[in-house]
Amino acid sequence: MGENETGAVEPVRHARGLTWFGFVISGLYIGLVVFYVSYTWPLVTTMEPNEIGDALAGVFAPLAFLWLVLGFMQQGDELKNSVDALKLQGDELRNSVEQQRELVKVTREQLKAEAEVRKMNADQQERDAQPKLSLRHEHATNAVISGLRVYLSSLGPLCTDMVAEMRGSEAHELHNADRGQLCTWFVRLEPDFNHRTLEFEIKYTDRRGVRMFQDFKIEIVRARDGMIEIGRTRHICTHPVEDDDWED
Repeated sequence: MGENETGAVEPVRHARGLTWFGFVISGLYIGLVVFYVSYTWPLVTTMEPNEIGDALAGVFAPLAFLWLVLGFMQQGDELKNSVDALKLQGDELRNSVEQQRELVKVTREQLKAEAEVRKMNADQQERDAQPKLSLRHEHATNAVISGLRVYLSSLGPLCTDMVAEMRGSEAHELHNADRGQLCTWFVRLEPDFNHRTLEFEIKYTDRRGVRMFQDFKIEIVRARDGMIEIGRTRHICTHPVEDDDWED
């Protein structure tokens, strides 16, 4: 039997003990009264009705007082039992609140972890859906023209509705852009140029069906000795295309 069950049984036992105590004392008292009345019966028969009433009141007054005291004691036990029960309920409610708080904390952490996993999976799917684009360049110079030829290539996967544009030049449109070389630009370099930045914007629909774009830059500088230095191709960003940008 647990501690709570023992605490609940003890007041019941005490109340029953008080009741039995009252019955025993009342029985003994009534027995003494009956014995006394039978012993003094000739005297009782000569008493007036009002005297009999006074005698009965005096006889049963102790019993009434006894049961009044026992009732008061039982009420005290019941009140104590109620206080203990309320205290127990308060402890259980407090424990329940703590458990609920821990449960909410665990649930929040679980939801956060699941959200992070979903985000990681979505990011990975987005990366896997993007074509691996690259720009390669080479000098294209002869006796008449000095320039640079730039090649756009892809390592896959397949994308569709590609629009490859070098700023200030004509755009190339490809319905299906798979692996290999996709398009070429020729950049003419004037004899008096010192610095030039080539900007490329590649718009397409990836294999998820999402419209995206990638930006690239190439820096071209003429050194003091007249040699042309071509900087490393920089991949600037990969982002979804806004509707207005796609229409442009």
